[in-house]
Amino acid sequence: MLRNIPLLLCFLLQCIVLSAQKVEIEPSISPEFFMASEEITITYDVTGTPMQNWTEAWAWIWVPSSSSANVTSNINPANSNSALSDPAKFTKTESGGVFLFTLKLVPTDFTGLAA
Repeated sequence: MLRNIPLLLCFLLQCIVLSAQKVEIEPSISPEFFMASEEITITYDVTGTPMQNWTEAWAWIWVPSSSSANVTSNINPANSNSALSDPAKFTKTESGGVFLFTLKLVPTDFTGLAA
C-alpha cells in the first residue's frame, strides 16, 4: 500500500499540471478595419481547447490609454446585475464539431468612451 502512494501523488500532480495549462487563442474581428462607432464581431474558435466545454464566457475590456475608462460591463458576471454584464457575454455556438464564442459590440457604446 505504501509503495502506491508515490505513484498516486505523481498521478495527482500530473492532473493538476494538465488542468492548469495556459491556452492562448487569437480572436478574429470582423470587419478587420473599422471605426470605433461601428459594430464589430469578435469570435474565438475554442475547438480542441478546454474552453470548448465552457457554457458561458464574458469579455473584459481594458483601455490602457484612458484613466477615465469605466467600462460598465467590467464586473463579475457570477454575482452581479445581468443587465450590466449581458453586453459582455459571448454567444456560444457549435456546428460540425467547431466551437465558437462570438460577441457583437460597438466599441464606443461598449466602453462609454468617445472615439
